[in-house]
Amino acid sequence: MVQGIKLLDLGEDSKNQVALIVSIRPKSEDKVGIRIQLQSINEQRYLPTNIKLGLLSRFSQMLQEVQARNNDSMIQLKQFTCKKGGIIQVQVTRGDLILTESLKVAIP
Repeated sequence: MVQGIKLLDLGEDSKNQVALIVSIRPKSEDKVGIRIQLQSINEQRYLPTNIKLGLLSRFSQMLQEVQARNNDSMIQLKQFTCKKGGIIQVQVTRGDLILTESLKVAIP
């Protein structure tokens, strides 16, 4: 199930926005499976080829990262498991622009 969507600005106008999508599925009583995607939106059919989506540890170490290729409209990290109520850090980079989002894992 999609838990949240956040629009991220990558430039000076709305044509440079992407959607950060977080999907969460219960795994056990205290753990959830998480999938994180980055999708193009607006008039942009494809993601910029130099955009990266990454998962950071609590010590800001890169745990996994994926980069868009030509004609990718979406990229996603490999599914991972996290404790309910935990905090995950997601990083989106494009050239010199670095956006880091801290997200609390909450199940409604």
